[in-house]
Amino acid sequence: MKRILFSPVGGHDPVSRNNENGFIYDGSMLHIARKFNVDHVVLFYTKEFAEWSEYDKKSIRDGDGQPVDRYTLALKKLNPDITIEYCVHEDIDNPSLMENLKGLVQDFADAWEKNPDDEIIINISSGTPQMKSVLTLLGMDYPRTKIIQVQNSSGRQNQETNRIDNFDAQWLDVNQNNISFSDNRIIEPNVKFVHERKIIARMKELIDRFEYDGAYELYQENESFFTKNVGLIIKHAKLRFALRFKEASAITGGLLSKYNLTVDKLDYMKENRRDIIEFFMILEIYWRKHALQEVILRITPLLFAQVMLKFQSVFDCDKMSPNFNNNVESVISRDLLQKNYPETLKMLDNCPEYRKNKFKDNSHFSLYNMLVMLKGREECEEFANLLLPLRRIEQKFRNPMAHTIVRDVNETDITKEVKMGMDEVIQRIKQALEMQFGTKLNINVYDEINKLIFNELGNLHNDKNEKVDKIVENKTLGENDNNKTMTVPLEDLFADVLKKLKFE
Repeated sequence: MKRILFSPVGGHDPVSRNNENGFIYDGSMLHIARKFNVDHVVLFYTKEFAEWSEYDKKSIRDGDGQPVDRYTLALKKLNPDITIEYCVHEDIDNPSLMENLKGLVQDFADAWEKNPDDEIIINISSGTPQMKSVLTLLGMDYPRTKIIQVQNSSGRQNQETNRIDNFDAQWLDVNQNNISFSDNRIIEPNVKFVHERKIIARMKELIDRFEYDGAYELYQENESFFTKNVGLIIKHAKLRFALRFKEASAITGGLLSKYNLTVDKLDYMKENRRDIIEFFMILEIYWRKHALQEVILRITPLLFAQVMLKFQSVFDCDKMSPNFNNNVESVISRDLLQKNYPETLKMLDNCPEYRKNKFKDNSHFSLYNMLVMLKGREECEEFANLLLPLRRIEQKFRNPMAHTIVRDVNETDITKEVKMGMDEVIQRIKQALEMQFGTKLNINVYDEINKLIFNELGNLHNDKNEKVDKIVENKTLGENDNNKTMTVPLEDLFADVLKKLKFE
């Protein structure tokens, strides 16, 4: 892997004079190239420095007698084998305006794409504050990058060095950084916290919308930002939302049991209620997201499972069906009904739907048939009355929608047909479930899971020794470097970044 330096050229490049002692020291661009022993440099020139480059070439010559500018001369003197690429933008005459820096973004992207196997080192100490901000953001968004700041030769943040406009090539020979034991002024600022905040904000947005697939993908792409528990709980939610209960439980092991989720206190396995309750909670989430078509497509399988479970608790299906198999394909025999449930058959024959032709032999265990029979039982009448009107959703919308590519349905259509809004539809299903299982469903498990995730996200920094305002990682780059611990006020360096991201 090669090391590629991407650097604007600034007023203190390639060298500058220290005001306190009068000595010459590396500017940021040259110091990074020296300390990282880079193989290739991409130099970015605005109009001002393109003009200085042309001015230099009138008087400065390299070892072969070729005209060069001060930046090229300094880099080649440091390492004759170094290769240099020039990005000249004479159109950028005011680099203090963000909108003028599109060329900077494009040149960086080009350098990154042309060197897919190499590390890109970004100099954020040269150039205008706006250029530094743009490069910082690019460094946070692109992998294989290292953002580098260079402390000035005084070791303080205030400007204690002078730019050298009337450059003299001999100054490169008296550069104090040529001495092997000279200070290493490299700083790798901890800008991760800015990117981390963006990622966490995005994660919260996805979790708020119950987009667990996208949230888990974001977790995998940025695993170092999160605790392991965040990933486990999101993956649990992702699998659980897909009704893959065994896998969901296996993923978290005993992790979720300590949280005592309200919904998990229910006796799920009794009467196979787990699938029905979970399916309803997912249906409820889709409605909150105003995904009406998703809700309509799921209502029929939910109602069928719910009503079938209730029906089997009241009737012995084998006593009315020759082929009962717990599905809609099973048929009902008039003879068996007459033998075992004569009052139920009489009620079916007299109901509005069958009054003219009577109840047909070998009719299916349809949602309507089961609800009509349940309504005939006093203890089930309220349950049946809650759900019977919802059959119109299946007839009018669900079945046609399931067999067409596109069908535009809105809540007004539902209200017109069923004589109630979708909020009441959902509430009726919930009320029937509570009546059926004898338990309140006031809390959706996915709300509880989301709270757990948010709590984990809120605890991310509890065990870290990071501070947002003052952090610098001290780097050891060479045996002879006299490294010092440096503290940089990042709120100054990244003021523009934080302002744009609204983290101020």
